Amino acid sequence: MWDLSADAPGLPTRHANWCVELAAQSADNDRVVIPEDVYQRDYRVNTPLLLRGEPQYLRSRSAVVSVAEVTDELGTFDFGSHPLTGVIAPTRPSDARHALTDSLTWGFLNAQHVFERYVSGCPGLSTFPPQLWEQLRLLMLDLPRRLTRTVSGGHFFFVGERGAKATTRHLTNLATEMAFLQAEVSAIVCNQPAPPTK
Repeated sequence: MWDLSADAPGLPTRHANWCVELAAQSADNDRVVIPEDVYQRDYRVNTPLLLRGEPQYLRSRSAVVSVAEVTDELGTFDFGSHPLTGVIAPTRPSDARHALTDSLTWGFLNAQHVFERYVSGCPGLSTFPPQLWEQLRLLMLDLPRRLTRTVSGGHFFFVGERGAKATTRHLTNLATEMAFLQAEVSAIVCNQPAPPTK
């Protein structure tokens, strides 16, 4: 298990950061959304290593470290089998990594998915009509924007009524956008009229 109390030198522990995030969500909602003692007792757990994509795992009751085996087991580079993914990201600097990188990280994976699933096996790709090629090229460049929504907050932006409602709206909206986007790519690649705009 990943030790959630582990910390990086010079930085607060993850536990301290997450308690601060929960306090911020409570402030945003004008009430305590999860008391700290309840969070520690009922929510805080160590995370299984493979859930985090760590190279350590157990084989026949012994610990093994193998980036290659874990990469293969997780299907890390099997982009065509990854699902198309909508992103709901926080906005606050308290969760800077997710606020600044989630759209582009998942945008990379989504672009690879769309390419592998819809484009790579397309016969006659090199002879695509220029207007269809340009539609496809622009659609691919626009993937991160189209499949990203944000909710004001930090790591726990979805906790509390305000964030939960915003997250729910975004989930519904992203599901619609993903279905439309898949139909749009299929129409371009199959040289059919694009579906009507939303």
